[in-house]
Amino acid sequence: MNQSDTPPSAPAQPAGPPPAGYPYPYAFLPPEEDEVNLLDLLRVLKKRWKLLFAITFLGTAAAVAYALLATPIYRARAVIAPPAEKKAGGISAAIGAFGGIGAEIASSMGISLGGADANRLEALLKSHRLIQRVVEKHDLLPVLFPDDWDPAEERWKVEDPEDIPNIWDAEKKLGDIYRVKNDAKTGTLTVSLDFDDTDRAREILTYFLDELALVVQEDEFRKIEANRTFAEKQLEKAT
Repeated sequence: MNQSDTPPSAPAQPAGPPPAGYPYPYAFLPPEEDEVNLLDLLRVLKKRWKLLFAITFLGTAAAVAYALLATPIYRARAVIAPPAEKKAGGISAAIGAFGGIGAEIASSMGISLGGADANRLEALLKSHRLIQRVVEKHDLLPVLFPDDWDPAEERWKVEDPEDIPNIWDAEKKLGDIYRVKNDAKTGTLTVSLDFDDTDRAREILTYFLDELALVVQEDEFRKIEANRTFAEKQLEKAT
């Protein structure tokens, strides 16, 4: 056979990526996968069992220590639900007659609660208006920021007056511990508050519910007064 009849052998594939500016890509074959030998794995585990046991023990001990030493958090919860059907009277009848919001708030108001009313109550409970009234009325800034407050001296520990917590800081802090959930199917609102003291959690949540009742009543009486004034003006025009 002549040398010219011998088929040329395939060129060896270069190792590594192609040099910069090389016009053609290299063709690479996928590397062969190493087979995992179960026996080898067991040998490694047997050899390192002390280390694995130590890591597991330390992790479990750390979790138990955290559970024992961490400050417990308590949750106070209240459900605002539509009451059973009953004849309204007094303020409830007046509010209902003027198409008011109507709500039974923590059993303190015997007024019906509809779907639209639940949405409005949810907005009120989350509003800056209500939060500001509760925080200022009950002086909750030292309660929400106890690390910055000196109870013995009854003053803030911070040196810069700009670092003293304000109502916006309180609203941000309450955003992490104060929640309002609207269940559209049942028409109920669930209001909850998390705190490291069970009595304080219940107390602050009660502040919000009581203030909500006052805000609802104020808004409804304001509507009643506006409707009365409008009716009087219309009556004057008619006469």
